[in-house]
Amino acid sequence: IVPHRNPVLTAKMLSTIDVLSGGRLVVGVGVGWLEEEFESLDTPPFNRRGKVTDEYISIFKALWSKEEPSYDGEFYSFKPLQFSPKPIQKPGPPIWVGGQSRAAIRRVVKMADAWHPVGANPASPLEPSEMNVEIDYMDSYCEKIGRNRSEISIVLKAPVYDKENSFGGNRRRFSGNPEQIVADIKEYENLGVSHIVLDTRSADLNKSLEKMDWLSEEVMSSFR
Repeated sequence: IVPHRNPVLTAKMLSTIDVLSGGRLVVGVGVGWLEEEFESLDTPPFNRRGKVTDEYISIFKALWSKEEPSYDGEFYSFKPLQFSPKPIQKPGPPIWVGGQSRAAIRRVVKMADAWHPVGANPASPLEPSEMNVEIDYMDSYCEKIGRNRSEISIVLKAPVYDKENSFGGNRRRFSGNPEQIVADIKEYENLGVSHIVLDTRSADLNKSLEKMDWLSEEVMSSFR
């Protein structure tokens, strides 16, 4: 959640991770949603979190790419400084923007490398038909501001449900037998989704690990 942290410190932490990992960092960002968290952290105003996020991402990019970066913004400013280490990935680690609002999609087009929405849950199912509408909006906004659409990836995050889970009497996406999950993946792939992050978290760590093994053996084998 970008507004939760000092942007210079965050940029340095991310750059250091990129160096230590040999250039394998992907930066997932979001604006946040829980106002009480913002209040407890004494962040900039909750109702400005989108603007704060945009400004902080701009700060990250300046620190990662310029020799003596400086910044004069609405929410944060700093004079020219020496910043190291610089990230291995140039001009910086890829940025994946979470969220399903039109504002999030515009943020992707203006300053990020991928759109990373969450689907397949009751609050925001993001069925392929819904996702296709948002992709069309992304395409039109790219054309409007002159961004090359081919530079932007689409990365879906989805929980993997136990087979007995259903939503509204229908099978939830990414639940059931391997063939059903493979079919779900391919349906999103046909929309242009390049990566799918399958969330296997549960209250029991052993169950999470078992689910990861099952996915590797029964589902991922179809894509190798």
